[in-house]
Amino acid sequence: MTASSSIDSVPRKSLLDGMPSAQRKDYPVTTGVFDYFRDALFKVANVSFKGNQKHNPGQELHWARDKSADEADAIGRHLLCRDLIDPETEIEEAAQMAWRSLAFLQKLLEKKYNIAPPPGARGEPPVTAR
Repeated sequence: MTASSSIDSVPRKSLLDGMPSAQRKDYPVTTGVFDYFRDALFKVANVSFKGNQKHNPGQELHWARDKSADEADAIGRHLLCRDLIDPETEIEEAAQMAWRSLAFLQKLLEKKYNIAPPPGARGEPPVTAR
């Protein structure tokens, strides 16, 4: 699908909505992502868990998008320390950078393709000056 296709002007739940089954085969989520990055994704999941404990104590796991919207700057900060463990969270900076990169990409795709935030997202991201 391209940004200029007519389906992109219609609000959708996800990129999968309206995608033909033959085209979905071009997106091998399990064999092309999970099977490549098993341990990295395991660490990114822990970033989600620990971030939720910090920012949403006592609440079910969710991405509180109203808490932060500085993905690009956060990616840069984590990149500077990419070989280190964050002393506050005890998580690899690279795992936190990966989480922020996924957040950045998710928001970009939502805007570009007019898709809804994923089910685990809550709240609207704060407006930030560019």
